[in-house]
Amino acid sequence: MNHKGALGDMLYDSAIYLILVALFLLGMSVFLYLQLNGAGVWSELYTKELVTLINLGQPGDDFTLHIQEATNIAKRNGVTNFNQLFMFNNDQNEVCVSLSTSGKTCLRYFNQISISESRIELGVPDNVLHLHLVRRSV
Repeated sequence: MNHKGALGDMLYDSAIYLILVALFLLGMSVFLYLQLNGAGVWSELYTKELVTLINLGQPGDDFTLHIQEATNIAKRNGVTNFNQLFMFNNDQNEVCVSLSTSGKTCLRYFNQISISESRIELGVPDNVLHLHLVRRSV
């Protein structure tokens, strides 16, 4: 029975295991932090709401969406430019919401609509987002 190197192999295997556990815990910590401060949940909620409005909208429709909670969360996460919270890409039929500096949530809509105007008004009496929909030019 040759047991040479058994202790070295066991230490090597344990070190790899500990590194993998540390990486997993780090990833879970980042995920939980984003969920606890509300950025992930609220950005997904606002993205789904905007996509639903656009999919149900007709050319000429105007929408006003209450975004007080979104601006509060963005402010807590260090976002200073509120004009970058809601991004609309008419070329790709995509809506993106970013309530933190580290990521964004994007969804696509299928309606042949373009957003001609999107603007945020602060303090009316709460913060609101105004959208104007137009027919997409082919």
